[in-house]
Amino acid sequence: MSELTNAQDNQVRLRAEDRVRSSPDLRSYAEIILNAARGDESDWEWIATASEGEILRWAEDLRDSERDEIARDEIPVETGQAWR
Repeated sequence: MSELTNAQDNQVRLRAEDRVRSSPDLRSYAEIILNAARGDESDWEWIATASEGEILRWAEDLRDSERDEIARDEIPVETGQAWR
């Protein structure tokens, strides 16, 4: 039973990866989409079946979150001391 489940999971993952790589719109976000889904079979299933619009919005949200996180890391923390 476990081998069958693993084969099915792999099949879903391959379908999702193929979908991302074959769509011009999704392909531009491939790195974000495929990295975000690693190891989570429910994400692979969703990518294989959701509308491209939903996947694009998700990828854009992930991209924006990463940008916000990077921007926060680059802003110096105020130490309370006056600049001299």
